[in-house]
Amino acid sequence: MSIRGPLGFFNTATSRTHVRFSFSTHEAAGGNVAPSSAFEAADLRIYKATDGAAISATQRSSASGITMTSPFDTLTGVHSVTIDLTDNTDAGFYASDCYYEVWLCPDETVDGQTITGVCLCSFEIGEPVVASVTGNVGGNVTGSVGSVATGGITRASFAADTGLQTIRSNTAQGGNGSSITLDASASSTNDYYNGCTVYLTGGTGVGQINMITDYNGTTKVATTEAWSTAPDNTTTFAILPHGPSDVRMVLRTTSSAVGLSQAGDEYANDGRFTARVNALDPDVVNAAAIATDARAVIQTEATDALNAYDPPTNAEMEARTLVAASYATATALALVAADLPVKITKNTAFTNWVFKMVDSTDHVTPEIGLTITATRSLDGAEFASCANAATEISNGWYKIDLAAADVNGNSVILRFTATGADANETVLITQPT
Repeated sequence: MSIRGPLGFFNTATSRTHVRFSFSTHEAAGGNVAPSSAFEAADLRIYKATDGAAISATQRSSASGITMTSPFDTLTGVHSVTIDLTDNTDAGFYASDCYYEVWLCPDETVDGQTITGVCLCSFEIGEPVVASVTGNVGGNVTGSVGSVATGGITRASFAADTGLQTIRSNTAQGGNGSSITLDASASSTNDYYNGCTVYLTGGTGVGQINMITDYNGTTKVATTEAWSTAPDNTTTFAILPHGPSDVRMVLRTTSSAVGLSQAGDEYANDGRFTARVNALDPDVVNAAAIATDARAVIQTEATDALNAYDPPTNAEMEARTLVAASYATATALALVAADLPVKITKNTAFTNWVFKMVDSTDHVTPEIGLTITATRSLDGAEFASCANAATEISNGWYKIDLAAADVNGNSVILRFTATGADANETVLITQPT
């Protein structure tokens, strides 16, 4: 019997509201196995230590705000945990500059074995800041990085014991919408790369990132979540270590110091995050810091754009000069108005208002076949039912025809609810008739 973990340590920004991670249970032979009964939130203990102090044996007194999904997505032996850091049932327990450990201490057995306690993960609430430095750094630093030498940071820059080197980097043999076939010399051991992240570094599908959910050591096929663009034999990849266990952790943040954001604060279809750098000294990104191939692409794109531009001649500009009487005529304004986007007009019916409904558990999966309750509030009044019923389009999308009475307000709140789905709420500012 084994529990795949621990997850390890991660830092969470003070603005982040949740910690999420997964773990798996296994029989002695290595296969996934379910516990004697489903794990519960009460099976978890969270211990706390202030900065620099030893971990306390005093655990959080309440399981409120802890969600244990066991099994996760009906997968045998796979379990998911969400911890709501805003839950203040145990007043002041979650605080900045504090360290926490999450332990599994269940009353259930796994593969017939009693589990006294297993540390699943540890986390800290706070934000590290990186300082301006020159040369090698042997300790913690604060501030922004002033300069990076050309090619100064390479894969070899990271020592193996940092865990920041890739597990494997090469060119794929092929792929499809939910898999990638690694190079012929990849591991011959089944499930060897399970739980790792594969990043497409070049070729077809470049820039996408996904989690490996299964691996066949004979065929070299790594099964993943869906790709937006399927990889092929031109695709280069890097497999990144996300810990030695079958664990997936998603940390969401809007912190400008961390600099990671994700569209809609949910998973993108291809699992990709977008990142932005928020603190660089002036002139850090200079010509020397940009790789040669990147400079060539930028130059080519700029040249093509300039070549495609056809500026007007002096004669054309003079011919198009308007006389004073031509400005802001009714005809001209009508032409401009005709080209404006469709607007929501007060007390005027609007057809085919579309909206999406997602699962209330993972807040991601599109929900189909729902019976929608459609309500609206006009100018801050009580919610009332919409005149028409919503109908399903597909893939979690629905539509409704809004009657004039549904938008007869300067501000309108539309609210769509259904069993098993998150509420969809939208605020409209209508235009006068």
